[in-house]
Amino acid sequence: MKVESLSAKDLVVERLREAIYTGALKPGDELAQQKLSEQLGVSRIPVRDALAVLEHSGLVEALPNKRMVVKKITPELIFEDLELRTMLECLIVKKATLRGRASAFEELEQINTEMDRSARENDGVAFKTLNSRFHHLIWEMAGNQRVLRIMEDLWFTMPFYYPVASPGEFFINTGEHWELIKAMKERRPDDAAKIAEQHIERMKQRLMNRLYK
Repeated sequence: MKVESLSAKDLVVERLREAIYTGALKPGDELAQQKLSEQLGVSRIPVRDALAVLEHSGLVEALPNKRMVVKKITPELIFEDLELRTMLECLIVKKATLRGRASAFEELEQINTEMDRSARENDGVAFKTLNSRFHHLIWEMAGNQRVLRIMEDLWFTMPFYYPVASPGEFFINTGEHWELIKAMKERRPDDAAKIAEQHIERMKQRLMNRLYK
């Protein structure tokens, strides 16, 4: 699909982000300007500028030979990302708890109900998609677009390293979500933030077990 000439750089950024997030572009894949410009139907200038944006956000990197590639994820980067995500997510959850509307809390409940169903059916693909929707909604509830974009970049590096969850892990995940929703609906921001922190810490421990076993 070709992109429009208006705001071409931003549109190329979004297309490349999506390709990286979905795994269509994998760590180490080369991002050649000429090839991308032909695929997307734009000149090389917006492609060049888009790659600079993605390099700044940490999704791509320039090699010594000037080739641009999707950034490879190291254990150090993983834990840096998780540390940053923990700090930001706790603040986001507090803000979302205080300013969230009843309709948003109901939507969180609906998504988590669907996640429970996916867990019972051991449907990992659906579970992953719903989990992303759940957290994205909380970020939106906080109402800060710049933080939203940072969280998206942090979140969508996870497919590169997040260990495959077992059915039991699915239910632990949704159980923590129910606790989080309850605290948010009851307007308990500190409790909600603590639950969010523990949620991420559990994931961190799973990653450590996988990386250093």
